[in-house]
Amino acid sequence: MAILFVDGVNDLSTMGASLDENGKPIQSIDGNCSVHGRVPLKEGITGSYLLFGKSVKQARVNFIQVPTLIFNQISDADTHRGALERCAELCAQVQTRVINRPQQVLQTTRDRISEMLQGIPGVIMPSTIRFQPVSPNDVFQHAVVEKFEFPFIVRVAGEHAGKRIVLLRGPEDHDALHVFPFDGRDFYLTQYVDCKDQGGLYHKQRIAVIDSEPVLRHSLFNDHWKIHGNSRDFMIARESWAEDKRRTRLS
Repeated sequence: MAILFVDGVNDLSTMGASLDENGKPIQSIDGNCSVHGRVPLKEGITGSYLLFGKSVKQARVNFIQVPTLIFNQISDADTHRGALERCAELCAQVQTRVINRPQQVLQTTRDRISEMLQGIPGVIMPSTIRFQPVSPNDVFQHAVVEKFEFPFIVRVAGEHAGKRIVLLRGPEDHDALHVFPFDGRDFYLTQYVDCKDQGGLYHKQRIAVIDSEPVLRHSLFNDHWKIHGNSRDFMIARESWAEDKRRTRLS
């Protein structure tokens, strides 16, 4: 059995680099869920690695040993569309089993997810659009055209961990948009939904679904609407932290 692991370089064709203890360069590629270095392969199973970028249509690849499984590790459809499209072309050529089919990953942008989850009973899915504003005024104009009401969220497409994301509560927040580079890149506009509980806290759960079974990866809360990994400092500092943990396990 031969497994082909596929990573991708972002659409800007950039990657990070660092040096190991011996001074040798180590590549750092964003937007991938790279497991190839963490999965021990059993005897008789070989693994190979392929790196895609944003380029012309994928040429046919001639393998010494045709893979019996392609593991697509490219996970960010916002920033790696080109690499995902190249991977999809490869999968069409090889015609073998695929984990994380790139065609499906391409459907996971925030605006596409918003479209797919609208109208499901019991699901509150904020409207989200993708656009390319050229100025702060252009952001407000798009909000009017798309019938967004205050407050709404503006963020750069493809950025995570709370980087450059702003909540606009009214026209008076105009100057907050100067944090953004209006240079032709894509942005997201999302209708804000206040989900604060009775205790004044906001909650965030990240769940992975494995073989149809939901698995809780983490559960965070904060007294600020923007919840990320640094919320753990807020959680641990609370006098009720021990009780909070108990309630989280029971929920």
